[in-house]
Amino acid sequence: MRLKHFGIIAFSSALTFAASSRAEEAHQFPSDPARSLTCGVTPACDAAPIIGAKTGFFTANPKGSPYHFGKDFYFNDSEDQWIIAKFQYGNYLLRKNLVHEEVAIQLLRDCGSSWETLGKAFTTDVEEHPEVLHFIDEGGMVFFKIPTEQKLGLGRHRIRLVVSGDQTATDLYLEVLPAGTTLFVSDVDGTLTTSELVEGIASILHTLPPAHPGAAVLFNDLARKGYHPLYLTARSSNLVQRTRDFLHSKKFPAGIIQTSTAKTF
Repeated sequence: MRLKHFGIIAFSSALTFAASSRAEEAHQFPSDPARSLTCGVTPACDAAPIIGAKTGFFTANPKGSPYHFGKDFYFNDSEDQWIIAKFQYGNYLLRKNLVHEEVAIQLLRDCGSSWETLGKAFTTDVEEHPEVLHFIDEGGMVFFKIPTEQKLGLGRHRIRLVVSGDQTATDLYLEVLPAGTTLFVSDVDGTLTTSELVEGIASILHTLPPAHPGAAVLFNDLARKGYHPLYLTARSSNLVQRTRDFLHSKKFPAGIIQTSTAKTF
């Protein structure tokens, strides 16, 4: 985890929610250089994406459904900014990397109203690219360093990565914060959801799991005070969109989701 520039408040269980809420009534958290950055208001970040034309693939058409996903990050405002994503096709149990195919990289800067083009990249074969931010190239990946002249400013930004061949896409979010900003960190399953196992059942039923009562209220209170949520989960990376859907549907504040760093691509 790359959190050395940020202060950390951690929540490990639903019981912590109530205790932390009561504790804050008597004792305010330390001052924070980015508390007023968003004032707890998360931009919608839902501008209509750019619709492109399918170009076809350089190699054989991939078989199966797309299983693409990107990695969210918080960045300190002085750091290099990277976009890292993975592209595969197949089914829930068996997938194949998309190798040496073009991906268009689009940016909704500041979660504004119009998209811009950052550039294009090509998906990798295994170990073609050096390790970046502790992520090893497992093939089918894009590693894109945002150019200095297009660097993201303070705030929240949405990245959309589109496979040129068939226009399938995945999204990720980058947030840029000043050094010293305080994050609050929470697990998801069993901490925000009502049990460790309910997500597995919900996914089979194609629903979203229930959340602990009051959890979203507390988290939104923290966000309004200027603290930034980091959702740290052992879920595999291909479940990041389900995790986003859960947080959004249960009205948790938008933040950065860090999935397992284990080889779960």
